[in-house]
Amino acid sequence: MINVDLKDSGIEWIGKIPKDWGVRTLKRTAFIHGRIGWQGLTSEEYLDEGNYYLVTGTEFEDGKVNWNDCHYVERDRFQQDIKIQLKSDDVLITKDGTIGKIALIDSLPKPATLNSGVFVTRVRNKEFIPIFFYWILISDLFPQFIEYSKVGTTINHLYQKTFECFIYPLPSLYEQKLISAYLDKITAIIDKAVSVKKKQLEKLEELKKSIIYKAVTKGLDDSVEMKDSSIEWIGEIPKGWEIKKLKYYIEIKDGTHDTPTYEETSVGNYPFVTSKDITNNEIDFSAVKYINSDYHDNYYKRSNVMKDDIIMPMIGTIGNSAIVKKEEPFSIKNVALFKTSKNEFTSTKYLFYFLESELNKTQFEIISKGGVQEFVSLTILRNLYFLKPKIKEQKLIVAYLDQKTSEIDSVFEKITLQIEKLKDYKKSLIHECVTGKRRITETEIPEAV
Repeated sequence: MINVDLKDSGIEWIGKIPKDWGVRTLKRTAFIHGRIGWQGLTSEEYLDEGNYYLVTGTEFEDGKVNWNDCHYVERDRFQQDIKIQLKSDDVLITKDGTIGKIALIDSLPKPATLNSGVFVTRVRNKEFIPIFFYWILISDLFPQFIEYSKVGTTINHLYQKTFECFIYPLPSLYEQKLISAYLDKITAIIDKAVSVKKKQLEKLEELKKSIIYKAVTKGLDDSVEMKDSSIEWIGEIPKGWEIKKLKYYIEIKDGTHDTPTYEETSVGNYPFVTSKDITNNEIDFSAVKYINSDYHDNYYKRSNVMKDDIIMPMIGTIGNSAIVKKEEPFSIKNVALFKTSKNEFTSTKYLFYFLESELNKTQFEIISKGGVQEFVSLTILRNLYFLKPKIKEQKLIVAYLDQKTSEIDSVFEKITLQIEKLKDYKKSLIHECVTGKRRITETEIPEAV
């Protein structure tokens, strides 16, 4: 790697750059265009088929446009503004919603235009090549510029006058090509490694699901005598197990469906847990709202949540159950309550594993007939089929699943950390290259990925 003699760029979000590099303002080096508001393109005009692509930013995938996900517009909408008719090597950036998503047009199967949420940038002169500018925008320089531009305010929209003021480092054209070629090859290697590790995570998830499924449907003893469950999609179950609807074993309630007046402080008030506060099988109290004692006392009569009960969202992500781990009382809304804390038929953790099993998810799919179940009623929950071993066997199954899932989760966390390290390395590498901290030579560019 070449030793680098640096100078201060004079730009806060850039820092130091090589002495033989310069900086440029975007408005002096590129054309920037977007669909202006008065043209009034609405989502009702989006077509599922056609000859003219409409790019909205939602199709951006790994720095490119996934044309298969694009909508279409009529010819007159495409022809309405020649400035936003896309060309090869255009660099696109979202200006609404998730600001700063980037895509480089490296192929153009059909004519394409933009909706009002995307800018197109196009080279004005020969000072930079589009692929290098793409790497500039992919780097952390642009997000840092956005943060700098906020000056104490929140930006939910990228204005053209703001974008035009973006200043970026500029090496020679020769070095731009070297940097771009190097980053293209090296980041592809990193992305491939990340992809392999993500597939490992998927396999771990499938392994975990299969272990839980087998344990709560067949038990731990492969030699045990089986019997017909009389339910086609369940099949055979151990001879000593019972199968009945859940309502015959457990009391199932729900929280209020009212919207109370919220309090500004937690002091002297009670947490009010809703479906959105249950994530990754845990109750997240960090962002819950609070209600006063009058509301709480009224709701608690309906659904007296206690430690070791199980709660589950009835709206949104169905099946994301959580065990109550705190003693302090709280109220619930649009949440189902399984009263397992003082139940003689099943242990809390066994029911938790059963509710999270693929068997139970199959029940939900059958109930919803393959569609999306936006709300699960108490009637549906109470009529779920439940496979019940004796308490002693439930405890053995729970101990086994606790150990196995813990082992899988440990490996999962290690691989997840490896993925994060690879992503951090990629981010750091791009920054070093586009700011000249790392000077690239032709010999450093891999021949193939």
